[in-house]
Amino acid sequence: MPVTLVRSRWDTSGKEGQLDFYSVTSGASVFTIGPSGVTSGSPDYSAAAVDITVIADTIAALEFFDSTTKFMVFDTRVTVTGVANITMTGMPATIVAAAGITHKLLSLASGTTTLTGNSAVTALNGLGLTVAQPTVTSAGTPATATASTVYIAAEPAAAGTATITAPYALHIASGNMLTAGKIIVDDVTDSTTGTTGSIQTDGGIGAALEITSDAGFKLVAGDLDMGTAAGDIVVPANAVAALEFYDATTKFLVLDTRNTVTGTANITATGIPATIVAAAGVTHNLVSLAPGITTLTGATGVNAMNGLGLTVGQPTITSAAAPATAVASTVYIAAAPLAAGTATITAGYALSIGAGNMLTAGRIIIDDVTDSTSTVTGSLQTDGGLGVALDFFLGGDISIATAKKITTAAELTLNSVDPFTIQIGGVDLLQADEAAIAAFAAAADTAGHDAYLETEDGGADGGAGTGRAGGLFNIKTGDGSASATAAAVGGAGGALSLITGAGLTGNTTGNGGVGGALAITAGAGGDSGAGAGVGGTGGTITLTAGAGGGAGGGTAGAPGQVTIGAGVFAQGVQTINMGDVAVTLTLVPGTPAGTLLTANVLYVDAQSGTTEDLLFPPEADCAGMTFVVVNTGGETIEIQNNSAGAVLTLETANTAIVTCDGTTLRGFVGIP
Repeated sequence: MPVTLVRSRWDTSGKEGQLDFYSVTSGASVFTIGPSGVTSGSPDYSAAAVDITVIADTIAALEFFDSTTKFMVFDTRVTVTGVANITMTGMPATIVAAAGITHKLLSLASGTTTLTGNSAVTALNGLGLTVAQPTVTSAGTPATATASTVYIAAEPAAAGTATITAPYALHIASGNMLTAGKIIVDDVTDSTTGTTGSIQTDGGIGAALEITSDAGFKLVAGDLDMGTAAGDIVVPANAVAALEFYDATTKFLVLDTRNTVTGTANITATGIPATIVAAAGVTHNLVSLAPGITTLTGATGVNAMNGLGLTVGQPTITSAAAPATAVASTVYIAAAPLAAGTATITAGYALSIGAGNMLTAGRIIIDDVTDSTSTVTGSLQTDGGLGVALDFFLGGDISIATAKKITTAAELTLNSVDPFTIQIGGVDLLQADEAAIAAFAAAADTAGHDAYLETEDGGADGGAGTGRAGGLFNIKTGDGSASATAAAVGGAGGALSLITGAGLTGNTTGNGGVGGALAITAGAGGDSGAGAGVGGTGGTITLTAGAGGGAGGGTAGAPGQVTIGAGVFAQGVQTINMGDVAVTLTLVPGTPAGTLLTANVLYVDAQSGTTEDLLFPPEADCAGMTFVVVNTGGETIEIQNNSAGAVLTLETANTAIVTCDGTTLRGFVGIP
């Protein structure tokens, strides 16, 4: 039964009035509400549907209020702006503050919906509250800037001395919020932590599509998960700070997409200042790359697996003009770590490779000019060796540590345009050029430097039964070349000259300098052992002239000669005192026993009243030798072979010349 509010009475004294409700169909009074409640009739229409119809286009068609507050007002005006068809106003309340108290304007307590049957339900929306979509229409073209279905003015305001720790305009105590439209937030509060900004969540954010920010994106904690599918982070083009990662003080990773400005780095990583307690093994890295494990399946060989940890492609610099770039690099490292304050760095490196080899298909160019004075100085240092497959060019000096050597398994050629100098102890010792090899003194020296050419001593016996021979020293000049032209002479063999320095002129009354002596001395034989061994034979000095060339089709060449071009040939002199007995001479001690011959010129005194015998060594030992024997005593000396066979009779004060061909001793006394 429809009910219409037709009249309201108000007491002019300000007291409450009454509301009379009449039936629309019969016009009879249904019930009356006065100051003390329902004064007549009954508003209970539970047995049938009831409508309460209010007057149309009325400012206060129906009002609910207590003595002070109109807490619910129905306004049916349809042609006036600013009208709210239903207005609810909260009643002022005074409540003793305590945990858990509340005071609500509108409380909706939904009933329980019981579903029967088994059919699937597509949606059960608005079980607590449903707000349908309003429609704004017009026959003209008015533009509405903003329109909303539900409008909340603001969060609760704290007045007086009251405070609200967390005020919210909308609070969903539990459950999810679903919208088929967008969530648009006009608040411009920036985010600096996980609890600041226009949108905050205590959990994570899941986005099925892209996330776009005009200002920035800050991840304070947690992970940025792109999901199981490939996803992109798209930043603005040609922007100075397209994407930044930073803590409270440091932008540790910045993406700069500008492409028309000099000095731009597309990706800039800046280390975060760190304070770390010093201890063995501590570290702080700007970038740490930990490559995963690459598992190869199959047995096919792999040509190359480059850049498993880091790959830097080749940059390209191009121009339509012709600008010259002095230096360009693909990777640039400013310097080694810098020690500041009281910190010290024992070994600072701009690049350190913990293990493994470094390979480059290009060159390694070092501009550092630190000179090398040891194995731990210089622009290039290695704890191991240095292998060079091609030429090695050195602009400075080569220094070799103590007791080290240069070893080659193949031919070694030292090619120097300028003179090649060898120094010992920083002093020039030996210099070689196209003209000569010379040993010389430095400019401030007062005496020439001695030069020694010496082969290595024999090594230890090693159980072979005999000592090891010393190293051979061989000086050989080059052979002459054969003649390739008819009737031409073949090339001469290279000459060998041993020339000592000339003595120079004395100053005023000073004597002239003595010419340099030339001594060729064979080594002494070694002593015999403590047993029955024989001492070693002294070294032999042999001067052999070259043999003449063969006849070929002509005449054989004459043999060469051993010639003393100038000066006196001096031989050693040995003095022998026979002591009135026969004396046996020997070239091999003990074979036979006797006096060892040490020179070719012998001064002999028999010191006897009769003739004495002088026995020469065996003929085989004297092959090719010539002896001069001078009798300095008063008795005749019989020169005999080692078998006491007569060779010459040498009278007192006379001289004998004795030669041997290896089988017979011959000679003469006086002038032949």
